Amino acid sequence: MTDPKDLRLASEDAKFLRDEGIALSADAADARNPLWQHRALETLKAYLRTHRFQFMTEDFRRWAESEGNLPTPPSGRAYGAVMTAAYKNRIIQHQGYCVTTNPKAHRTPASLWIVTQN
Repeated sequence: MTDPKDLRLASEDAKFLRDEGIALSADAADARNPLWQHRALETLKAYLRTHRFQFMTEDFRRWAESEGNLPTPPSGRAYGAVMTAAYKNRIIQHQGYCVTTNPKAHRTPASLWIVTQN
């Protein structure tokens, strides 16, 4: 039987590794395209002005890259830093989870977001 303490520690390790991976990806995006994270957050704000419905990060990513507003980062995980910043700044709210449509993600659950109503 698994000790609950072991599960809690494993969960904490997983969160740490997730956050570290997101930060490394965002730093790599900034290294390739200076101020990428800042530009990405501003691009998200523009997206939210016209897309005030529920959305997933992959929806924003496709829009930002297809509109030519934002260079593609070395890793898609860089978008995690943008969404985290938007959430912490109360620009967006977490609404639950939905399966991804990206074939490489194998329909994994991912965050569903909505713009914060201020």
